[in-house]
Amino acid sequence: MHTTSHRLRETLEELRAELRAENSLDAQLRARLEHTVEEIQAALDRAAPGTELATDGASFTERLSESARHFEATHPDLAAALGRVIDALAALGI
Repeated sequence: MHTTSHRLRETLEELRAELRAENSLDAQLRARLEHTVEEIQAALDRAAPGTELATDGASFTERLSESARHFEATHPDLAAALGRVIDALAALGI
């Protein structure tokens, strides 16, 4: 059975793949999304196994939710990947 943090790591990798595949993103928005993904990854890397993930959770999820809403119509695959990250963060209580 996968841990929640392991699933989040897998989901972040899926999001990275979607970002790499998406060629029509505005450079500033791409950079913002990549920065947010890296912040989440860094928080995961700092967390000891079995401990709570230390993040500024609301800002992560707020930024990801805003991005997902922005992409729903124009980039549905990216919006779906962002949604999975948001769900994984929620499962961690963030």
